[in-house]
Amino acid sequence: MRTEPSLELLTLFVRGRLDQATMDEIKSHLATNCKKCEAQMQWAKTILEAAGNDPSEAPPESMLAAGRRIFADYERRRNETNSRIFHAILMFDSAWIPLPAGARAPASGQRRLLFAAEPFEIDLEISRIHRGSFDLLGQVLPADRLPLSCRATLQRRGRKTVSLDARGLFAFDAVAPGIAGLTFHLGEQTIKLSRVRIG
Repeated sequence: MRTEPSLELLTLFVRGRLDQATMDEIKSHLATNCKKCEAQMQWAKTILEAAGNDPSEAPPESMLAAGRRIFADYERRRNETNSRIFHAILMFDSAWIPLPAGARAPASGQRRLLFAAEPFEIDLEISRIHRGSFDLLGQVLPADRLPLSCRATLQRRGRKTVSLDARGLFAFDAVAPGIAGLTFHLGEQTIKLSRVRIG
């Protein structure tokens, strides 16, 4: 693996939710005794174990109904006439996971998200840089499947477009808090992240 795997990838690795090639790459990287990845793996295992032991009761019907409405909207968007536009699904949000006693929290003001739109995943990190402003860093994976000249557009108090580098990395600096939209132009495919909460 050319770079250290993200926390989201390590979490999916622990759960066995990655393709075999990616699993093998991460195994090879972990065999190098990377201390940072070992620490993140332990953190992910702690969180997943705590989630597995969660004695929560079934959600009320009102929440189930809301979930059905959300997925009905997803189905509608998925069947849009322009089949080259895909709406990514949020798969992971670090704000979802309550920390068990003794678990180390991520850096203050930092949030991690993982979106999926086959065959790509979009890994986002939102970091507070000072009051009222955030940096948005991310990567589109797998980078080896990206066409040339990919770009990302942020819709938040106007539009800003940046190019993805050869590894699928991109960054937006000093983004105001609020609801933003992200669009990824990947050759003939367009991926939309409609409502990303900044801050």
